[in-house]
Amino acid sequence: MRYFFCVLFLAATSTMIARGDDLDTFKKAKAPKFVHIQDVDVPKQTLRIIVPAVRIGEVQKQVPNPNGGEPVIITEAVVEHILVPRDVPLKQLRIETADGKKVTGADDVKALKGKTALLATGPEAVAPIFLKMLAKDVVVITRVQDEKNAPEK
Repeated sequence: MRYFFCVLFLAATSTMIARGDDLDTFKKAKAPKFVHIQDVDVPKQTLRIIVPAVRIGEVQKQVPNPNGGEPVIITEAVVEHILVPRDVPLKQLRIETADGKKVTGADDVKALKGKTALLATGPEAVAPIFLKMLAKDVVVITRVQDEKNAPEK
């Protein structure tokens, strides 16, 4: 339920942002995703998050022919909203509160279970314009690239 209210709040406040001085920043920034932290496995050092996704498929239906005769087979697009669980190693993540404080320590990480988080859509941090809209207890997750796997500059 909390996840629903966070998404609703983000949608409602996006029109207020568009009226402000931050319109250019809002247009240029990559929008983060809201995710739900389902479980934290400290011994395995993994975080299980639930990510909303869209699955698009096709379904064939047989419908009566309006001109009479044989039934006609048509193909319809089907859009399904799904929730996908993902296990992510904690060492690949930077976890912070909305005001920028890092979440460290086993107890602090365990306390994340069941919380709503904002997931950055790339390796760069979430734009400050999105952080202005968050409650203080929502955490921000950013994927950190390893030095070995980082793209060459």
